[in-house]
Amino acid sequence: MSVEVQAKPTKSFIPRLAYYLALLYGGQLREGDGFENLCHAYAIAITKFRQFPEHDQMQSVFRFQEATCGMILGQPLMEMHFVELPKYMAGRERRLQTRGWAPPWKNG
Repeated sequence: MSVEVQAKPTKSFIPRLAYYLALLYGGQLREGDGFENLCHAYAIAITKFRQFPEHDQMQSVFRFQEATCGMILGQPLMEMHFVELPKYMAGRERRLQTRGWAPPWKNG
């Protein structure tokens, strides 16, 4: 498992994360090892910015999937998880306001 915290968006962030995930998955076997010994590999990225502004989900998961019907290729071999902190905080504040409570810094 690879865990990374990214403070600012960069063009190289997703390619770098994919590269580290590929190394993590590909680096498991030595010469003569059977492929059945491979374990799943996960990359978790926690961002302090909105990585995917096109939706409001706090967590996004990417894996090998057939493009037309959505069928997952076997069990997930590799997954990239993104947790976008700004979306979490926005959702948290909405939940608190729905309950009739506002954080002290909002009363101002």
